[in-house]
Amino acid sequence: MNKREIARIKRRLGYLHKRLTEIGPIMRGTIVLLGTRCGNPRCRCAKGEKHPQYYFSVSVKKKTKLMYLGKSRKVEAEKYSKNYELLWNIVEEMTLLNFELLKAKKALTLPRKVGKSRSGNKKNQPFNCSDAIAGSYL
Repeated sequence: MNKREIARIKRRLGYLHKRLTEIGPIMRGTIVLLGTRCGNPRCRCAKGEKHPQYYFSVSVKKKTKLMYLGKSRKVEAEKYSKNYELLWNIVEEMTLLNFELLKAKKALTLPRKVGKSRSGNKKNQPFNCSDAIAGSYL
């Protein structure tokens, strides 16, 4: 990896760090729409057409928790959930970029020996992040 690529990665990491500070409130989970019955025997829900209601669903310690949102808190909960997804995507990208930087530092400081191990597999092969994303290393 040359100096230009390293500088590009560092610029991208700086941009991502800045984005982290701008995210705002976060919540892990999803918004679900559930149908409920009110109990009035004359209501449409007694005939099968349920009332739509919004809930926030999150798994905590292997148990699903639901919180009633209603219409008023639905928009706010959607924003929090999207912020969490954005945070996750930023962390994933930063992980791959930092991996590439560490790999480049190792290549600059240590001489590389590529040979075969006793089992016949190549050892000391460089790890490629695009291979990890594609799943070939997992």
